[in-house]
Amino acid sequence: MKKDKKIIDPTLRSMTAFYKKKGFKRPSAHAKQYMLGYTAAKKGSVDIKTVKKWSNRDKYGRIKKSKK
Repeated sequence: MKKDKKIIDPTLRSMTAFYKKKGFKRPSAHAKQYMLGYTAAKKGSVDIKTVKKWSNRDKYGRIKKSKK
């Protein structure tokens, strides 16, 4: 039996690379739009654990830097 692959969350960098590989004209713009929707969906999730994980991220899914 094959071992299942671990599902990882997409990042801005990984989505940009994906769109470049597919040959899109503006891969970074497409990746940013995708991540806006993905992050909004995660922040509005019903699962409390997912909401807490994504609450400390910016609109593109990157971890927010703490202001000191």
